[in-house]
Amino acid sequence: MLRAFLFFVFLAFSLATNPSFAQTQSYTSAREIPMEVFAQLPKLEDVSISPNGRYLAIVYPVQGEAKFVIFDLAKENAGSPQIIDTGKAEVNWIKWLSNDRLLLNYGFYAHLNKKDRVFQTRLMAFNRDGSGAIQLITPEQLGRFAGSSYNLRGLSFYLEMDRILSYLPDDPDHILIQLNFIWGPDAGVYKINVNNGQMEQITEPENTTFYWEADHKGKLRLGYGFRNRHYFVQTRVGNSSKWKVFEDHDLFRDSDLEPIAFGFDDKTMIVRSNHETDTYALYKFDLETATLGEKIYENPDYDTDDLITSEANGEILAATYTEDYQEYYFFNEDYKKMLEGIKAALPAMRIAIQDSSPDFRFHVVRSYSSFDPGALYLYDDETKDLSIIWEVMPGLDPALMSEVKSVTYLARDGLEIPGYLTVPKESDGKNLPTIILVHGGPWARDDMVFNAEVQFLASRGYAVLQPNFRGSSGFGKEFEEKGYVRWAGTMQHDLLDAIEWLAAEGITDKQRVCIVGGSYGGYAALMSAAKFSESYQCAFAFAPVTDMYHRMQRMRNNRAEAAYDFWKKAVTGRLTANSYNKIAPIKYVKDIEIPVFLIHGDEDGNVDIEHSKRMAKALKRAKKDYQYVILEGAGHGVVEEKHRVIYFRHLENFLAKHLGGGQ
Repeated sequence: MLRAFLFFVFLAFSLATNPSFAQTQSYTSAREIPMEVFAQLPKLEDVSISPNGRYLAIVYPVQGEAKFVIFDLAKENAGSPQIIDTGKAEVNWIKWLSNDRLLLNYGFYAHLNKKDRVFQTRLMAFNRDGSGAIQLITPEQLGRFAGSSYNLRGLSFYLEMDRILSYLPDDPDHILIQLNFIWGPDAGVYKINVNNGQMEQITEPENTTFYWEADHKGKLRLGYGFRNRHYFVQTRVGNSSKWKVFEDHDLFRDSDLEPIAFGFDDKTMIVRSNHETDTYALYKFDLETATLGEKIYENPDYDTDDLITSEANGEILAATYTEDYQEYYFFNEDYKKMLEGIKAALPAMRIAIQDSSPDFRFHVVRSYSSFDPGALYLYDDETKDLSIIWEVMPGLDPALMSEVKSVTYLARDGLEIPGYLTVPKESDGKNLPTIILVHGGPWARDDMVFNAEVQFLASRGYAVLQPNFRGSSGFGKEFEEKGYVRWAGTMQHDLLDAIEWLAAEGITDKQRVCIVGGSYGGYAALMSAAKFSESYQCAFAFAPVTDMYHRMQRMRNNRAEAAYDFWKKAVTGRLTANSYNKIAPIKYVKDIEIPVFLIHGDEDGNVDIEHSKRMAKALKRAKKDYQYVILEGAGHGVVEEKHRVIYFRHLENFLAKHLGGGQ
């Protein structure tokens, strides 16, 4: 049976100085900056401000480890925060319920069986001083509601997701939460007392509904799911207790529709959809008829990312989208003036709101640019005071960092590929060793927000290109779908065409190019090494997918039907299981003629480490030039400083050996 522990140990520690003014060593060039400075954890993860604006809860680096920390921003106490030791658990998010009580969502990797591992989540509530700590969801509590629908033997308490549906503004002692299970019922809704953990079931778990939405008052209004390979949606309006069910709902097919927020009445939602447009736009959604209504915002070039709404009354303030940076479309003039006022105080920087108090008086603001990691500030909208909290990555002098440029180049079929080019500041920008840095996903994208890995590589003398190859998200449905079933084909050609463009511009020495990437980017690095060894001098792959059959089987074993169907559409297409080898790097090992570096976390619950283990064995059998490093305790990402240091060190040494850059 699963045993999950969260040890709350409240410790006070003293910083050498006020964190706003930490002393850092001065350097005269980026090449002098030690690798460890680039690998430091940024001080901006999971920020939450208390309602009175005095206390800041944050995942904060302490002696190289990410800790959950509470700062008292009153100047006399700012240097002595409290550490909450969460053991090996990873903090997912933090929320202040009041000035004295917090909610913490944490996670850890657990084994479903001998082969399969999954990321589990749990929920804790506790007082700011450490008292009153309680785990809100336990097997014993859930057992009261189990009935015959599922058992509580071992795997039944494997939570895949616990998602807050409402903080119940008229009932501050309770929250409304959706629970999803790996095996057993998909999604049930519960009302939980945040002070004593008592639980009330609102809906029984079902085998088909996996997503619920509640309105501003906490009343369930919408649920959708997947059964018999078809999507359905159920809705209700007004005070009715009856649900309308709409079978095979095409708006929800292929993730074309995403609920974002509720409108001002009990029958309207705001949703994000690309059903009628190429890019994701925002619409009103009629719950009574389950149809799209008025379009309230569309950007014809970039997907709408999200809505910013007032926690106090649900008012829509702004929509966001990503061009090179996050941009805003404002619905509320006061919110627009506030952001413009903050930006005026930081004229050379971009700004982003990290968190806001429920009444929108206090805001945690991050400043940043493509070459400056920036700082965190506290903004008081009543007094208009903007005060610095601390620098995000001390020791990285923006004056020594390299400029990042937004570029486009043509693929061989004429498609424009956007990307970002960073040329070392201390170079003439010509005939440089070059890194093609491939993002993961591939349903993701790069932007111009400060990237420590990019600046680290530039500091060692490399030009870095981050291509948003076809298949990347954020640029509309057509651009993303051009990458469907093209993982081993035109998506790799887009990376090759980047090299040709860079060489034609005189930036790149074609005899000194390495491809680097993680997750899908790791897959691309290995597939490029196999198919196009003549175009690269080396390949560095973090947590790569190497065996497509293995990947698809794990989805089936874990009953991830919706994910399996999407991968069939977007990745494998009409290939049969016996034909998955055509797009699997592990089946092309004999064709790899360049040095390969594999690095993988042994706690990766997304791409199992077996992908790299098997690849390493195959490379060894084929007597290829390879290195393989296991990051002990790491998941699907380099999120701990000790792992970042190992990753950066190996990357630096590997590239120096094969491309001749700085070390």
